[in-house]
Amino acid sequence: MSHVDQRSRDSAERSAPRTPDPALADDVVPVLSWGHTDHWHQWGEVLAVVAGDVVARFQDGSERHVTEDSALWLPAACVHAVRMSEDAVLLPVITGDDGFDATLPPHPIGIAMTGALRRAVTRQLRAQLFDSPECFIPEVLDEVRASLDGGSSPALPRTGAARRVAQALLADPASHTSLSEWANLTFTSEATLRRAFVDETGMTFTEWLRRVRLARSRQLLDRGTPVAAVASKVGYGSTSAFIAAFRREFGHTPGRHATAA
Repeated sequence: MSHVDQRSRDSAERSAPRTPDPALADDVVPVLSWGHTDHWHQWGEVLAVVAGDVVARFQDGSERHVTEDSALWLPAACVHAVRMSEDAVLLPVITGDDGFDATLPPHPIGIAMTGALRRAVTRQLRAQLFDSPECFIPEVLDEVRASLDGGSSPALPRTGAARRVAQALLADPASHTSLSEWANLTFTSEATLRRAFVDETGMTFTEWLRRVRLARSRQLLDRGTPVAAVASKVGYGSTSAFIAAFRREFGHTPGRHATAA
């Protein structure tokens, strides 16, 4: 089964039992000055911020922050609300393409704002501001897919303690130092670190670390490192746990990735 087929099947299995309330369709729920109440889109959405801060809240009560350093992928039919800061400049990009959606995860996921993605987002915003006939949405979507499929490391937090923790984990992704232990080491509180990762990367600490480990694993596999050794080097307790995590993220096994490389 191909990478696209796997994700298409996963998306269908997860979304089939749920039919969002038609009253919450994005063309029915108005956009207000502070944001958008619960709504969903027919297609997937890339939520990017050119300035300010945006919080997406989901029906299970969880939240994701979207900043200048991190965008957010929202799959089709994902019910969410959006709250914006007063200085927020928001750029929502709707894919309008079921085929493209099938190549991305069937769940919300943070996206590092790479230089290429930032340029594409800025070009699209400029085109809209000046009512230009040019459209850079395909470029935005291509960069999103490249970032996720390429296993790029997520954005680093901007503030002191959280950034120091992130830099230490980039240097040693196999570290099993807990967030409470990191708080003691950086003379701050666990709650402060936890909030900084969510606010400044759009991801929880656990998700951020998982993404770092899997991004590093692809680099090691590309160098020909055996799968079992990669699992150990990026902090997985067993090879089977690493293989399962890698497959969930990328739609294929690390062995297949190593063969392709």
